[in-house]
Amino acid sequence: MLKKSLLFLLLFYTTNHLIAQESADFLDKPYSSAVFLTTHNAFNNAFEGFALPNQNNPVAIQLVDGVRGLMLDIYMLDNIPQLYHSYSLLGHKPLIDVMTDIKKFMDSVPEAIITIQFENYVDNEEIVNVFNQAGLTSYVHTQPLSQEWPTLRQMISNGRRLVVFCERKQGAAIPWIHYVWDYDVETNFENKSRSDFSYNFNRGDPSNPLFTLNHFIGAVGIGTGIEDSAASINSYAYLYNRAYQAFIQTGKIPNFIAVDFYDKGEPIRVVNQLNSMRLGIKNRDSEKISLFPNPCNGIFYLSMKTCSDFNVDIYNCAGQRVYHNTMTSGIKTYCINASPLQDGIYIAYISNKNEFYTEKLIINK
Repeated sequence: MLKKSLLFLLLFYTTNHLIAQESADFLDKPYSSAVFLTTHNAFNNAFEGFALPNQNNPVAIQLVDGVRGLMLDIYMLDNIPQLYHSYSLLGHKPLIDVMTDIKKFMDSVPEAIITIQFENYVDNEEIVNVFNQAGLTSYVHTQPLSQEWPTLRQMISNGRRLVVFCERKQGAAIPWIHYVWDYDVETNFENKSRSDFSYNFNRGDPSNPLFTLNHFIGAVGIGTGIEDSAASINSYAYLYNRAYQAFIQTGKIPNFIAVDFYDKGEPIRVVNQLNSMRLGIKNRDSEKISLFPNPCNGIFYLSMKTCSDFNVDIYNCAGQRVYHNTMTSGIKTYCINASPLQDGIYIAYISNKNEFYTEKLIINK
């Protein structure tokens, strides 16, 4: 009873606890350019008594704390869809309970965009039935493969703020239950130590618009969480560097940063920092903008076809803005002197009132 009361109070606390990612700038991003903190085996938590958990807190609290992506394993148990990891004896919970918590949260936080990725061992029809029972169906978004993702603001405006993916094609095709590997590509999820981390793609096509960075170390054989490891790899410096390097090395925004024990370290701060940099809001249009030479010695030229003034900002690998200048319209080519910056890889962010561009910049003197 105490646990249920606590969850109830937390759900009504959310309106005063919104994190920075629901800021105006964040909402103007396309879904495919946003970064979401995602919990691996989100249901498998110590608070509710699961043995060998991946998280400390249940889903209701995760959402309050800023988690926006949930990885959930579904099986049929006692004739209903239930959540558990590998072995039901370690703990299980009816899917309807978690979906009801999500519904309450989405009702109370109208700006929240939630993503669910199911590792599904039940037919799609079972998922639909639970969504109907929880009242979630009115929130689901359907994304045709041939279309670009809408902005988060558009998703909020039309009320379709819940994106659902599944790892397996089970049962009848349901338009809003998206087969994840048609949309997403991931890094390896079987990491037993830091040395296993890489930026090599695993499941999914590298050309897919979404990217999951699996950032957790699991126990050998069963993949449950290791809290001490999470505390280390979820630190701001380590996680930010890994996410930033993922963007640099793959050219893809890590949309879903999947972690164990999200409450250890500072993963939400990392996500907010990446979103504040507006990575990939719009790909560079070679007809409108040209940055050269690249690599450079700190001095480079920017050709920009624009009728309005624009800003040039440069960020280092720690996410710090290390250069800012406002350029006046009317000049065809601008000389940018960033020679005080040290050798390294940077992100140049060029923006005016209507357009945003990001470009990897290499300084090598």
